[in-house]
Amino acid sequence: GGSLLLAPDLTSVVETAKTLKVLHLHDVCLQGAPELCKDFEKALSAHSALKEFDMKDCMTANASVDLEAVVAAGKKSSCGGGVDPAVITPGAATAGTA
Repeated sequence: GGSLLLAPDLTSVVETAKTLKVLHLHDVCLQGAPELCKDFEKALSAHSALKEFDMKDCMTANASVDLEAVVAAGKKSSCGGGVDPAVITPGAATAGTA
């Protein structure tokens, strides 16, 4: 199984890391009520610095959550621009460079 991450925790990371350029989530189980996951989706969509977003082998703990909408929000915010070498990969619990 994947790493369990609460949607509000991810929302907090995205909202407070104003210079976050890259966010990769791999093998993550996103936990939270649909409205909490929607908050994460909105935070991704509103993030002005995010250039690259990726979710691979991820799932949700709540069948009512639209994971595709979360992915689409991250992809929308990451259109265009160059990529900063800082990478955060919560699912794998590692951080490194691209």
